[in-house]
Order: sequence, then structure tokens, then C-alpha cells
Amino acid sequence: MLRRLILAVVIAMLVVGDHAPVLAQGLFGFGNNDQQQQQGAQQPKRRTLFDMLFGGGDQQQPPPPPVVVKPKKAALPPPPKPQTQKAANATRLAVFGDTMAVDLAAALDRFYTDDPNIVVVNQGVGNSGFARPDYFDWDKTVADQVSKNSFDIAVMIVGINDKQTIRQDGASVKALTPDWDDIYKARVAAFVSAVHGANKPLIWVGLPPMADDTLNTALSDISSIQRLAVFAGGADFLDIYDRFVDDNGDYSATGPDINGNIVKLRKDDGVRLTAAGADKLAFYLSQQLKLYYHGGGDTGLVVADALAGTDAGGRADDAAASGFADVSSVGALPTPKSSTRPWGASSICARSNPDGVGAAAAVTSSLARLGVWLSGITAPATSSRRVCPSP
Repeated sequence: MLRRLILAVVIAMLVVGDHAPVLAQGLFGFGNNDQQQQQGAQQPKRRTLFDMLFGGGDQQQPPPPPVVVKPKKAALPPPPKPQTQKAANATRLAVFGDTMAVDLAAALDRFYTDDPNIVVVNQGVGNSGFARPDYFDWDKTVADQVSKNSFDIAVMIVGINDKQTIRQDGASVKALTPDWDDIYKARVAAFVSAVHGANKPLIWVGLPPMADDTLNTALSDISSIQRLAVFAGGADFLDIYDRFVDDNGDYSATGPDINGNIVKLRKDDGVRLTAAGADKLAFYLSQQLKLYYHGGGDTGLVVADALAGTDAGGRADDAAASGFADVSSVGALPTPKSSTRPWGASSICARSNPDGVGAAAAVTSSLARLGVWLSGITAPATSSRRVCPSP
């Protein structure tokens, strides 16, 4: 009995000794409450003899495992982009159109980055086109840009958003019907007229093939309408369709880049170009631009005589000097090959490029005056596609 009493007294003394500071603070107000609470929050509670004998008290948690951060793989920084100072009188190359134009402008900027005599002006507007002037009016925009003299050479690529109903005079006109074609062609012609009327060169770039067959057929028809309006207005049309197909003439997401390496040229949506694809397009366009841009910040309109070598006259040496082949049989088409490209997207093989780059025909105003351009030409009954011979 005495042993138990002594043990109880010892335990009581230990418990009171453990809690004496807390009791003193509570009874006499010693110490700083906030400071003690913060220290209590920061330090774990010490276990007493009572806790060890009878259990209880806060159990100290094991420290969390250390977080191992995997170091990033070291790599050299990319080379800085050359900052070439453009000349004050640099030729201003404006790129108009939809999202394709945005990608093309970026590629042209890369292509001419070291040329101080040409500056690329990105005028692309995503989701725009000629079908919805209520969203964005290209005819009004280009007229405004012409009045401001904001560019020297114009490039246009547009159409991927135009397969839709057109609203005209309060009526809805279904896409790619005869009435729709006439309205669309008139809008394209107004754009061409605004640029051509200001004596500024215009290169209209056709659309590449699309992954979806239905969309490809529709956009090929739209590209064909554009081509006819562009030729009639005396501007140039650059057909790029065959530059983005495989050996069978079908859509291909990959192909040779400007260095001959097989790379991805199209984005996953099957519509837009990758950076490599846009660079390839910029290269072909640069060959066409040589007709007008000669470096040194100047532009010149090189007009070829489309009637050279015909009974209608014209100087054959002028035509040869400008890089144009004999186009004595304007209406004649090459023998069609079996392929899948819609007829509406066929290219016009009237010009041979002296640099070995098979660009589409660069037709000037003299060809528009011929009056028979593409008139009466119908698709061969044996094929739905025409392929220009490789240069």
C-alpha cells in the first residue's frame, strides 16, 4: 500500500513539473500567448512519463520523403535570330488572306530575314474569307490599304473558310451553286481590280490539297473560281497544288522540304501548313516574286508578251528574256494523267521557270486581253485531273 502511495506521488510530481510553465502562464499571465502558441505549433509536444506508462500524447510523425526533382537535360541555346536592319526604302510585301496567309507571312519573313531591301507585312486575318464580308470585308480592306499606299507588292491566299452560304441582298445563296460562283467571283475580281488598278503587282496563291476528300473538292472549285477572276483581272496566279501531293497525285502530310528532306508539311487538321510546309511555299513564291522584286528596295513590272510566237505578233526575244515559253497554243492542254485531283484545281502550264522551279503560269494583263483565256476549255472525259509535267 505504501509503495503504491509513493508511486502515485512521484507520478503526480512529474505531471505537475511538466505542466508547471503552462499553469504559471495561465494563473499569473507570464509570457507571450501568441509567441507560445507559435512555438507550440512549430514544436511537437514532449511525451511525459505518464504518457509513456499509460499511453496517449501526440505521436511524432515520420518526416515526409524528400522530393526528388529530375534535372532537365542540358542543351545549347538556339542561335539568335539575325536582326537585319531593313532599308528605309525597302520593298513592302503585304500578305493578305486567312490563317494560311498568317503562316505564309511568317515563312516569308524567315526567307527574307537577311535581305535588308524587302520587309514582309503580315495582313492575314484568321477565319476570314470572301463568303462573309459581315465578319471581315476584304474588298473594303484592300481598297483602304491601297488608298494609304501601305504596300508595294501584294500576295493573297484565302479560301479555306469560304465553303459556306453567302448572304446577298437579304437572300441566302448555297455554296458552290452557279449564283454563288458568280457572287464569289465578283468579290475576288473587286479585290484584284483594287490592287491592279493602283499599278501594284498581285500574286494570288492557290490552295494546297486537303486531307478530307469532300473539302478538297470544294476548295479546289473555289480555287478555280479565284484563278479565273485573277487572270481576268490581269494579276498572277500561283498554283501550288502539285507541290503538296505524293507520287500518285494524292494528299500527303509529308514530303520533301526545301532541303530535300522528308518532313511533315501539313498540320494534323489536314488543312494548314506546318512551318516546314510554309517555308516550302515561301520558296516557290519567292521565284514568282522575282518578276517584280529585284532587290535594292525597288519593284518593277515585267510584262511578258503572251502572243509571242503567234501570228498576232509580239517579240519572241522579249518573251524568252522574261522566262516565258512559246504559248502559241494557249488553249491546248497537256495530255491528262490518271490521278485524283479535281479538275477545278488544275494548273496552267504556260510558263517555264528559268531557275528550274516549276511555278504556275504567271499571266499578265496582255494575256487577259487575249479574250479567250480558258474559254471553251472543258475537262477531258477520260480523267478528272490534269497534271503539269514536272520541270
